[in-house]
Amino acid sequence: MPIEFSCPSCQKLLRVPDAAAGKQAKCPECGAIADVPSDSVNVGAGQEQSFSPDNQFGETNPYAAPQSTPMPESSGSDVPVVPTPVEIGSVFNAAFEVWKANLGLLVGVTLIVFMISGVFSAGSTILNLVAEQGEEEVKLAAALGSFMISLISTVVNIFLGIGQTQIYLRLLRGQSAQVGDLFGGGSRFLPTLAVSILFGLAVGVGTVLCIIPGLVVGALFWPCYYLVVDNKSKVIDSFTVAQKIGTANIGTTILLVLLGIGINLLGFLACGVGILFAAPLVGLLWTTAYLGGAGQMRLP
Repeated sequence: MPIEFSCPSCQKLLRVPDAAAGKQAKCPECGAIADVPSDSVNVGAGQEQSFSPDNQFGETNPYAAPQSTPMPESSGSDVPVVPTPVEIGSVFNAAFEVWKANLGLLVGVTLIVFMISGVFSAGSTILNLVAEQGEEEVKLAAALGSFMISLISTVVNIFLGIGQTQIYLRLLRGQSAQVGDLFGGGSRFLPTLAVSILFGLAVGVGTVLCIIPGLVVGALFWPCYYLVVDNKSKVIDSFTVAQKIGTANIGTTILLVLLGIGINLLGFLACGVGILFAAPLVGLLWTTAYLGGAGQMRLP
């Protein structure tokens, strides 16, 4: 007898074969991933979505269980944040699978970011050279221009960083992403800018007082950035939630730092070009750790 239950995200009435009990299924209406109950759940009528017997869990069936990286329970908008300990091996495996499956997109996005950053860097370098060799008035104008370029570059990099992170979040949640998403983080720019400044000040103050407190602050509160970009917390609240996630994953965070350094180093050693492949993998690792640590993604 088919199992009937409501999608936890859009409340669509869904029907799957009884053999699907205990598996994960994807809602064809909203794309949310949900656990199939062992028996039918009382649901309303009028919104039923059923499938013919010859299309049960086939290649094109949207109710097929995930085959590669573990997927979250839904698109993320309705999943509460639950601090959860995660293992470094699970984080790496999930991130690596998504990295392999979307390598072209990830490398392309990383290349665009590097090229834009390179333009600003080149402009600042040219102005610095002018400042060293010009007259006093020219030096002042060049120094001011260099400062403005550096300021604009910082703002642009924060903006692009939001887009990159949102692409990572989409891919890890099993959603589609494209290059254009790199420029879609405008709505989260101001809160992300605020949380970045506050986090930087907290780490800076901790470092000035003593190097260990600075490292501890970074290890405890790093998820605040992802919570704000993911629209899971307001700026101030994000630090409270991040501290709970960070506390539950101190060991994993330390290992992630070391692993990220190692991967980026290998990328630089590969004639420098390897960083185009290494950087998105490191970005996916941290995003996966956030999703798993916040209870937004099931890891094996």
